[in-house]
Amino acid sequence: MSKGRRLENFKNVVIVVLFVSAILLLYLLWQPRLGGISVEGLLERSAFSKEIPGPVQLVKPVYAAVSAGDGPFAIDTKDSGPMFAKAVEEMKAYLEQGSSQTQEISRDQYYQAMEGWESVQFELGAGLPLGEFCSYFCGTGTNGDAAGISLDVLGFSKASSESYFVLDRKAGKYYRLLFAEERQTVDTLSAMAVSTDCISYIASEILGGSGSALIPLALESSAAAVRSEDEFSSKGEAVRDRMASSIFGSTFDFVRRITDSYGNVTYMYGYGEKTFYASVDGSFAYNNEASESSATGLFDDMETAVRFMSELGGLGEESGMGLVLEKYSESGSGRNRRRSFEFCQTLDGIRISGEKGPAVSVTLTGGVVTEAFRNMCFSSKPQQAEESGYAADGANVIASNANHIYNILNNNTLAVASDEAFTQAAEEAVTLAQGFFASPKDGELKPCWILTAKSGTRFFFDLYTAAPLGFSRRED
Repeated sequence: MSKGRRLENFKNVVIVVLFVSAILLLYLLWQPRLGGISVEGLLERSAFSKEIPGPVQLVKPVYAAVSAGDGPFAIDTKDSGPMFAKAVEEMKAYLEQGSSQTQEISRDQYYQAMEGWESVQFELGAGLPLGEFCSYFCGTGTNGDAAGISLDVLGFSKASSESYFVLDRKAGKYYRLLFAEERQTVDTLSAMAVSTDCISYIASEILGGSGSALIPLALESSAAAVRSEDEFSSKGEAVRDRMASSIFGSTFDFVRRITDSYGNVTYMYGYGEKTFYASVDGSFAYNNEASESSATGLFDDMETAVRFMSELGGLGEESGMGLVLEKYSESGSGRNRRRSFEFCQTLDGIRISGEKGPAVSVTLTGGVVTEAFRNMCFSSKPQQAEESGYAADGANVIASNANHIYNILNNNTLAVASDEAFTQAAEEAVTLAQGFFASPKDGELKPCWILTAKSGTRFFFDLYTAAPLGFSRRED
């Protein structure tokens, strides 16, 4: 073979290799499950290319409550993540003992174990299935009787040191999972509490009735309002096209763009099989009529949901903000299983909430993202007041706003008898916790009390004056 012929063959081989490499690169960049990721979007996301958080970072308690067995609870108001991680290790140690008994207990038995004995409780409220939680976090499943229990509160008590306790709020049931050997879990966990200066009591103890929320009576705080912006304001109009380009990938050139008189933009592919809506208020919504699906695991879907949002526009890493899981729900089975995740943002470990609902919500059907909503804000580090002061006590928050709470819960704008309003407000409260209220109108994150009702509706009250700031009507 002549030298010229060999050179020509070599060039052909190089062309083939380059062609195959290009195809492989396009394959890697094109991700149908996530809606498609373009090269431009990939390059522009270099500013927030930090590691995407997984379930271990996303599943955190609202608070940890420590009891000395003499009535009140000390609420750990700081980051109780390390304490919760140790609690998961304790769960694993119990599960490794082998088979267990799952005993349904009464409400009175549960609160006697938590209030009358040294105990530690973790308020999660997300409603994750206990069986799948244990399989993922502990590496071992629980027995069949307990697999379907919804994990809203995890508790440990010296009343039964060979057990851990679970409150399934959706079913309104309490459980004790009994194992063969005792552990010193309560001592181990209570010693890890970072800050327990917020004293709380069970609602029924101080407000009467049968309310079970932990009501803070003393919280010293120096939290102050901090400026914030929505994603549209902070990143400009270009953010819309960048997000849409990331979603539609190589099909972006075939996407119709419709702008209404207010400036809201809708991107549509085909006959609406895939749409992306960018609102001038800084929120974004996505819908996809999934045609391909598979049977996937809960935490695989959670990772897909967060990866989708991260690649869409980051998770606020550049401003030091984070996400935590607030709510989980599911329906259907197999390839048709729908899993919905709601996440809220945090600032310095304190949760942010507002009238628009969750900062991020994603629904997957058969492992494919079919719906998504994004309403994130960006802010600087929390400000501290020159002098700390005491927040309004929780009993006063409920008592002074009882009519307001009652009217919202009952869709009633008329005043009612204060006794009736007070009773329902006290008994409907599930949690009352410190947070930040996202106020787009004022461009601020305001220190607040967040009261969550059984229905899922949330009420926001000024942390110091207890004045109403707003509410978010959400159904659980």
